[in-house]
Amino acid sequence: RLYSLAPDSPPQNLTAQSLSSSSILITWSPPPLINQNGPIIRYNLTYIGVTYDTVLRIVLIDVNETNNQLPQQYTIQGLSAYTNYTIGVSAITLNGSSVFSYITLRTDESAPNGPPLDIDIEPLNSTAITISWYPPNELNQNGLITSYNISVSRTGLITF
Repeated sequence: RLYSLAPDSPPQNLTAQSLSSSSILITWSPPPLINQNGPIIRYNLTYIGVTYDTVLRIVLIDVNETNNQLPQQYTIQGLSAYTNYTIGVSAITLNGSSVFSYITLRTDESAPNGPPLDIDIEPLNSTAITISWYPPNELNQNGLITSYNISVSRTGLITF
């Protein structure tokens, strides 16, 4: 049989599962056999995070004849916390690449990696103070901030 076309269909059943704040597991199945137009030799996996520094990353995943009809998986690591990622997978034969299947998923939250900003302390009286602040920079929040911990210690006489 002579194949001269790229696959007519993209990979099927594309799923994504957030494993942590920095990794996502991607799974998919090959295009239907009738639409492959030749043996699948690799998959092109691309992903891009929706952040202030968006860089498209590309991973080529080689497969061999013994596993090219089996469901595939790949774990993307080193991702940013609480970030939406658009992931695409295409199938590649010797004759070209299929169109992409896409899915979008957000990584899990993690602790903020930046402090609150513009902390201001004002005395109310001899036994009370008011503390105000702004949340960490949005890029450093790594999720939804639901509470703050304030620690107070007495280190000596403080005058205002």
